[in-house]
Parts: sequence; structure tokens; C-alpha cells
Amino acid sequence: MIRIFPRILAVLACAGAPCIAEEGHSHGDEVALGTATMGEWQVTANRIGEWKAGTDGAATVDLVPAKPAAKAVRVWIGTEDAAGSVKAKGEAETAHPGGWHCHVAVPNPIPEGAAFWVAIEDDAGGRHKASFPLEPEATK
Repeated sequence: MIRIFPRILAVLACAGAPCIAEEGHSHGDEVALGTATMGEWQVTANRIGEWKAGTDGAATVDLVPAKPAAKAVRVWIGTEDAAGSVKAKGEAETAHPGGWHCHVAVPNPIPEGAAFWVAIEDDAGGRHKASFPLEPEATK
């Protein structure tokens, strides 16, 4: 139980910005990367803090409506086929229905034309995929 408590705190702390992953550690401010319709959901992808090549980046993926819940949310940075990328499975945020907290490996170097990819698996086994820019339009 003691080991689970810090993870619960991390999920609760990430409900708003800045996102605090563990006591005394902050990922940074949440920045919206974009919104897309994926299956029955309106999906917003958010970067938390900066993403630097060769590091672990934090993100949230928000699904509206929260019900029906997705079976799984996976993310990666790179190309659509994920060649050379590491896919990561998000964790559902119990304090934020429809929210998924994700850690994503930022490749080094970041491939030309790379994007933040989100793949959602629904309860029926359907798969939905969309990409989002690594930087919001206003900062490019």
C-alpha cells in the first residue's frame, strides 16, 4: 500500500497544471497540442513541460465523453508506423474521468516530420489513431 500511495498522489496532482509527478518533482505546465475526433471521442493531446530529445516526456490525453471508457491509450513520438519509436501505454486518471496520463520516450534525434501519435483501443477492439504536432501552432 505504501508503494501505491505516491502513484495515487501523482495522478491526483496531474489533474491540473503544473503536473507534479512525485513529491518535489514537477513535469511543468500543460500545453494543448491539438484536438481530433477519434472514434466516438473528441480527443485533446497535451504536452506537459518541455520534450527534449533523448528524454522521457510527460503528456495527457483527454477523451470526451469519458464514457464509454477506452480500453487502452498508447502514445509515441515519431512517424505513423512508429519505426524507431517506443510506444507507451497511458494510465487512466481516476480523479479525471476520460483523462489518461502518459510518459513518452522522446527519440534522439527526433525524426524529420515527427508527431505525437495517439492510438486508442475501444471495448469492441476497434483502433483509432491520430497525430498531433510536437509544438502548438502558436509557438512554431
